[in-house]
Amino acid sequence: MSHKATNHNNSAGFTIVELMIATAIFSVILLLCATAIIQVGRMFYKGSIVNRTQDMARTVVDDVTQAIQFGPVADNFRRVSPSAVSYPYGSGNVSVSAICLGGVRYSYNLDRSLGSDTTNQLTHVLWKDRVALDAVCTPQDLRQAVPSAGGQELLGSDMRLPYFNIPATSGSGIWNISLTVSYGSDGSLFVSGSNFSRCIGTNVGGQYCASSTINTHVTKRV
Repeated sequence: MSHKATNHNNSAGFTIVELMIATAIFSVILLLCATAIIQVGRMFYKGSIVNRTQDMARTVVDDVTQAIQFGPVADNFRRVSPSAVSYPYGSGNVSVSAICLGGVRYSYNLDRSLGSDTTNQLTHVLWKDRVALDAVCTPQDLRQAVPSAGGQELLGSDMRLPYFNIPATSGSGIWNISLTVSYGSDGSLFVSGSNFSRCIGTNVGGQYCASSTINTHVTKRV
């Protein structure tokens, strides 16, 4: 009696439909991971901008505070520019004012951010330098690369100074410093009519903005 050997060849594998389903699931997982990474990156970038803007506002306030606390005692301790100086710049004009605290002068522009775009930006926005105690508080030309020898720009790139005021004291010896520092090269990043002090909630074209307002009181040190 003869027996014939029978070989059974079982081949296991994935069908095309199964491969397509697995690929689709894997693609969705990758998309979700990429979206999460992008959102985390955006949050980190926005947080960095907010922190940098707040730090810059505090730095400017500290600088002005030191000028008041350690400046010379004189009748003309606080002087402002007789009038804002208007300069042609780009397709329009820029207005520059100045506040002098003793021998320290702050020349500033309230309309533009710091940068090289002549449409929305200005070469300098808040320039600090020294001036004689009895000199007229004339603002420097902020269009120049170096408005004055030995001076320095106090703001960072794409930052602006929407508000800056140091009113004269009322005889109490208390000085009030009020300023707003904002980040954002394009005015479209801010709520219309807010004087660059309120940002649009979402990013515009991948850009973010930030704003920091500080009001503080300072007294001179004896």
